[in-house]
Amino acid sequence: FSGYMPPEIFHGGTITPKSDIFSLGVIIMEVITGHKDYPDVTRESPDDYIERALTKWRVVLQISPCNESLETYSKQIKRCIQVGLMCVNPDRTKRPPIMQVIDMLQGLKDISTVLTM
Repeated sequence: FSGYMPPEIFHGGTITPKSDIFSLGVIIMEVITGHKDYPDVTRESPDDYIERALTKWRVVLQISPCNESLETYSKQIKRCIQVGLMCVNPDRTKRPPIMQVIDMLQGLKDISTVLTM
């Protein structure tokens, strides 16, 4: 279970709603990528991570009989990865509140405005 726990828990921190956001982010990343890892910002930029994950999805989507365009699916996958990365931010003060997560996943809130906050 330690992969779902936020880093602050291991440093004597308390469990807060932002801890749940971290766990949700790990689950989002696991669903999208197939494993629980997410980029270590000291080794890989979020943009590089997103592009690598999208490349894998594009290969899968190109051979699947989907009704929507590859670009539509790619945008949805990218949005999920971006939201997941925000949720697993090591700094809990920078993790979005749950309503913002929901709005971003539904496409009701522009992710770029959240990233610049």
